[in-house]
Amino acid sequence: MSEQLPDRENIIVLAENLLSGFPLNQWHKDAAAQIKLQQNEGRIAIACSGGADSTFAVLLVYAALPQLRDSMILIHFNHKVRAGSDQDEQFVKSLAENLGLPCITERGSSINGRDEGTLRGQRLKFFFKEAKIRKIDLLVQGHNQDDVAETMLWRLSRGSSPDGLAAPRAFSPHPGLSIIRPFLTVSRAEIRNKLKEVGMSWQEDESNFSPDYLRNRIRKNSLQALKEDVDRDVLRGMLRSRDLLEEQSHAINGMAAEASKDCITNGRISILKLKKFPDAIRRILINNWLQSNPEIEKVSFSQTQILLDCLNAGSQEELSLSPQIRVKIDFDHLLIEKTCHPQEGWLPCSLPMGHDLHLPGGQVLRASMIKATPPLLNRVLSGRVDPRREAFCFFAPNQEASLLVRTRQPGDLFKPMGAPGSKKVSGWMIDRKYNSAKRGTIPMIIDRLSENIIWIPGFAPAESHRLDQSNITVIHLTYDRAPT
Repeated sequence: MSEQLPDRENIIVLAENLLSGFPLNQWHKDAAAQIKLQQNEGRIAIACSGGADSTFAVLLVYAALPQLRDSMILIHFNHKVRAGSDQDEQFVKSLAENLGLPCITERGSSINGRDEGTLRGQRLKFFFKEAKIRKIDLLVQGHNQDDVAETMLWRLSRGSSPDGLAAPRAFSPHPGLSIIRPFLTVSRAEIRNKLKEVGMSWQEDESNFSPDYLRNRIRKNSLQALKEDVDRDVLRGMLRSRDLLEEQSHAINGMAAEASKDCITNGRISILKLKKFPDAIRRILINNWLQSNPEIEKVSFSQTQILLDCLNAGSQEELSLSPQIRVKIDFDHLLIEKTCHPQEGWLPCSLPMGHDLHLPGGQVLRASMIKATPPLLNRVLSGRVDPRREAFCFFAPNQEASLLVRTRQPGDLFKPMGAPGSKKVSGWMIDRKYNSAKRGTIPMIIDRLSENIIWIPGFAPAESHRLDQSNITVIHLTYDRAPT
């Protein structure tokens, strides 16, 4: 829906009519509380794409905070990935002009990534940059009840913590800028109906109907089916769940912060003290401890889970987080160490799916679960694979692959694909004329469940994990020098 915008006088009346039907006491309480704190001072920005949700947000905030209009800004990021994106930008500029507000815009490059995560990251980077330049304290976004439900379904399918399921939040404080989403209490349909009632137009983003995006498929298929199947207001119920999850997340994060005071000394976690707490507290404590190290860029769920599993099993392992950083579990402490020179006989390391494992000798191992497409199977089965650098291993679809990496141990046996039988690893290496240094540092990739070696770089994968044309998924293992 896109029509001529009302002029200055009429759009103000329109905004006030909209506010009368949706007053401040119907906004999300956490966002409304922040607005009340902001009512007489500070600079506020409203993110506007030109769509119905953000146009609704602009008009309501403008009408509700007349005393802040002199310090109010519209902010728009044009991703340049759609034919109509320039019209959206012009709509936002015209809306700002008719309201007498300044408008900040920026354009992305159409050659950048088009996935939802990349586009969101570009917008946020722009918002935070402008907030710093223009001393903006509060940013309003137009998320609604449907966004809550879609995000929850999306993250449930991936496996998410209460912290992750409590998104989007009504109030998200960040260093230098707080983001509020006051309209989580209203549905997407209600927003459009209210705009139509007062005679306000908006821009429709045609990409919202494209099946290329997961969120769109959830919106059109999964959420719509749920609305039809459930005998109550699904959106209201999921919003209540989101609020309760956030409440519980705040509580457990507070408990983890208190536990860390008892468990962490001189940058090390006491394993004995940590074991006094349930896994939920341990998980958050470990994750926060890792994230507090400035040399660690990102910690995934699977990496934290590996450390928890090792602690619960009482095993001594190492976890590689970067070329320079490893987490080590000894009998008494969990500690972060910088890697140094290549060494023989290093401790076993977990190999999480989708993560690089940096080995002491400067090599990188990676394991990924991928689809066994016909071209891939043809390449593997015809022998067009360099066993020094990669291997493809079969795992049953219902079997969770859990891999361990270590150096050779006395008595290790291995049967590479096509070999007549098993033989000691040392024998295979002697046959290849590997010197003692190489024999002591080359990694063995182990299937934790069977405790068997499934691949040694330089050899074909184990006969037990041979692929055939019936395979649906495979594990792709790669081994190479770390980039300098």
